Amino acid sequence: MPPFTFRSCLTASVPERWVSWYEIVLRCRCLSGAVSHSRGLRTTSLYFAVDHHSILRAYAPMAIKKRDKELRQHVIDALDWEPSIDSNNIGVTVSSGVVTLTGHVITLAEKRQAEKTALSVAGVKGLANEIEVTLVSAHKRTDTDIAKAALSRINDHVQLSDQDVQISVNDGRVTLDGSVDWHYQRRRAEETVRYIRGVREIQNNLTVKPATTPANLRGRIRTALERRVDKEAAGIDIEIAGSAVTLTGTVRSWADREDIERAVWASPGITDVTNKLVVGRGVAA
Repeated sequence: MPPFTFRSCLTASVPERWVSWYEIVLRCRCLSGAVSHSRGLRTTSLYFAVDHHSILRAYAPMAIKKRDKELRQHVIDALDWEPSIDSNNIGVTVSSGVVTLTGHVITLAEKRQAEKTALSVAGVKGLANEIEVTLVSAHKRTDTDIAKAALSRINDHVQLSDQDVQISVNDGRVTLDGSVDWHYQRRRAEETVRYIRGVREIQNNLTVKPATTPANLRGRIRTALERRVDKEAAGIDIEIAGSAVTLTGTVRSWADREDIERAVWASPGITDVTNKLVVGRGVAA
């Protein structure tokens, strides 16, 4: 078997910084000839009984772990930088680009902001928010007081006052029922209640009222996506069944994923959107 240099093998597929000469000998365990080594790895020649795919399989987990470690630090730094979050009691773990937040905060608004902040970090592919809301004594109040405050906020909101929204509260956990004309009103109702003192959690059961679906809905959605993400829209599949839309494909970031979903919800007549978009690489620039 003809020899090939360590550098020529790595140049094609594996960044040289991932490995050391000693690691490659120990991990491959299948040398079939002599090994020559010089300082700096520039003239190392090895006789391998494996191809570069075997090296990739050996070192891909190491690369993923390195990226996860760096991503975890970026998320921690982002949480520390956000002034509306006390990050001292928030834990961060990362596995294959998926972030898990743990620990506790004193308000639901802070929990939600921690989630938004983590998702804004480049490279985050998904998030599990397991942060608990632990109310301090100054924030505790009865369910009746919370329900009255929530109802007052909804009725005073210019975008919600004429909508059919019912509110129930159990141990600080608010449930929103009823229907609204648009999805943005569904989001707005939840945002309005989130900042009320004493709220631990929100269950948003609001539905969007059916409306007449315009002609050429797919084309109109496609045009809206192109306005938002330009070339990235070409890689997004749109499936329409009645007033429900399903999105599949790959996007560059979590922010793009959410922006695309909002664009679809803005289409008249849409009552349900299933977002199956995946955050990953290889998206056209």
